[in-house]
Amino acid sequence: MSVCVSSLLRFITVAIFYIELASCNVDKYVKYLDPEALAEIKASSSVPVAIKVDPLGCERAPGLCRPLNEFWEAAASVFPKRIFRLSCAEQQDICDNVGLSPIKTPKGREPMFVFWVDGEFVFYDESYNPYDIFEYIIDEVLPRSAREGGRNIAVAYDAIESYTSRTSTLRKAENLLNRKNFLKAFPILNEYIEKYPDHMNPLLATINAAVALDKYDYALQLVERARKREPNNAFLMARMGTVHHHFQRCDKALPFFEMAMQVDQDSQEGVDKENWEKFMEVKEFCDVQLKLANRSNGGVVSNEDEANVLIDELGNALEDSDLD
Repeated sequence: MSVCVSSLLRFITVAIFYIELASCNVDKYVKYLDPEALAEIKASSSVPVAIKVDPLGCERAPGLCRPLNEFWEAAASVFPKRIFRLSCAEQQDICDNVGLSPIKTPKGREPMFVFWVDGEFVFYDESYNPYDIFEYIIDEVLPRSAREGGRNIAVAYDAIESYTSRTSTLRKAENLLNRKNFLKAFPILNEYIEKYPDHMNPLLATINAAVALDKYDYALQLVERARKREPNNAFLMARMGTVHHHFQRCDKALPFFEMAMQVDQDSQEGVDKENWEKFMEVKEFCDVQLKLANRSNGGVVSNEDEANVLIDELGNALEDSDLD
């Protein structure tokens, strides 16, 4: 009986915490590392802190970045005013002049963890499992005296379990996609994006699976859903074009490629140049295909040379394109 009561109380405690977390500002527990906070940290060698530094692109990465925020919030509730976050997407000026010497901000898609201990910044280079990170913070970084509200430790471990389950689902789906088992990957991804609608990369993976399964209308719905979140994202505009192209609708594809090309590429975060080149190859293919279609539907080819040029262009576009 006592075990049941204990479990019930733990459930209620965790539920109350998440209600509080959902209703509060994102920085109720996690403190953002602004210049004033950084100066204050450096001014005190005896007060250790933990910092999660998120690189550009972290918010849509399928790995450790965004899914770890829930855990980092829970950890911050255990150690108030000692847990910080630096988002290079939101605070790029600080990242460019971060001052975590000799630590440099990450350039990839995964976060890094930096600890201020004994008057210097220490880069964490051990296991990135959140359980190990939390244990390291408890054992090696922050003293017991910095803890508040022991009930929140249980919440932190629950957040770790949630993260582990979430990333396991993504890994399973990724393995299926790598084996081109779209039929099994699709329902897993579809359920995931309904549960986590703001996680961009799994949404894009679901689009790919939908296209592979010839779910034309649904693929377009998902791309449009992604575009509503990021209406100025040139990659998503071009992706809409490739979906139309896959289903032999070059007439509908070209306007999206043209919109994408009008966006200033320097304004796009983490542009995938390889995919962008493929998009442009598809655009070129559609350009030539529509020219040929116009000619066959009553348009006039002025001479045999022009016809041969169009045929050569189409052949080159097909040769360059990696798409089916």
